[in-house]
Amino acid sequence: MKKDIPISLWDQFYRLANELAALAPWDWMLDVDLFGVVDPDTGEVNYCGILGAGGRPKGLAMLRGSKGLFSFERMLDQEPEYFQLLESYQLDGVILTFQNLSSLSSLELNLLTSTGFYPEGMLEAPILKDHTPGFVPWKIDDPALLQRFLVTLDQGLQLAKNFRQDPDLLDYTGAHEKRILVRIPERDASETLIWKNDWMPEPSYLSEIEAPEINRIFLRSNCSDLPRLPEEWTTDLFYFPQPIHTDEERPHLPQMAILAIKEKGAIIGRAKFQQGEVAQGIEQLFLDTAKRAGGLPKKLIATRPESFAIWQPLANSLSIDIQLRTDELLMEEIKIRLINSMLG
Repeated sequence: MKKDIPISLWDQFYRLANELAALAPWDWMLDVDLFGVVDPDTGEVNYCGILGAGGRPKGLAMLRGSKGLFSFERMLDQEPEYFQLLESYQLDGVILTFQNLSSLSSLELNLLTSTGFYPEGMLEAPILKDHTPGFVPWKIDDPALLQRFLVTLDQGLQLAKNFRQDPDLLDYTGAHEKRILVRIPERDASETLIWKNDWMPEPSYLSEIEAPEINRIFLRSNCSDLPRLPEEWTTDLFYFPQPIHTDEERPHLPQMAILAIKEKGAIIGRAKFQQGEVAQGIEQLFLDTAKRAGGLPKKLIATRPESFAIWQPLANSLSIDIQLRTDELLMEEIKIRLINSMLG
């Protein structure tokens, strides 16, 4: 059971959010000007970006680890709103945005007024949402999560001020691999936190994805008689934007896998899975698709790291070449057509 969040934490949140609004760092920072903040309690790195450049909603994003960083960067790469909607369901982090008072829920308004944070003439209020892959964005109901965000927000404010004075602050010029500036806390003799900057290697998300267990015997025994086709199949695995409401308070989303012939852009196999069903589900989907197609593809092309990690064990067990191509735009178009046809 989660603990109630003390009003004192919300007081601190609104104070820092008000400082962010007054500072308006989106006037001189882009949402690609990313940096890290080490959490003093866990030692984990949360990445951070200032939102609002180019007409986007103003605010600040705290991204959880390499997964959060990658999902945020990928979302920024998607221009059409529909693509961004799909990527937002992959996002792993906590997002602060400033929204018109008229769009706030009664719960958000009550929280705002209970802290006494209601400046005269206020038109927009800071709203905080937790983004967890596979779930709809949700209210913050964990005091530890809010505390981590407050640390990131506080350090984000400090870095934004420094960046204003030094626009090259986040540009790494060393000879090593790509690195990202990270704010690191140290405690002095009086246990006071002292923050310093350091350069850390940009994390590799792909190496951290846990691959599923594949039933190799099942696959090989059922695919041994299928010929090799000259086709390349492109594939993806993504959260389908149709929330499922259960007894749990927070709705979740199913995952959908797609197989399409790259040369034709035609879907030849698709299936929707509930959480925990993906590994077994893609085995059956691939087998059914291969039998309908009359053979195995010469190559699989995955369009996102999560999809690559899921399909790679299957491809390896059948000696099928598989490649990761995050710049493959065909699959994005295929997904949009499919979603439009299924959701109307």
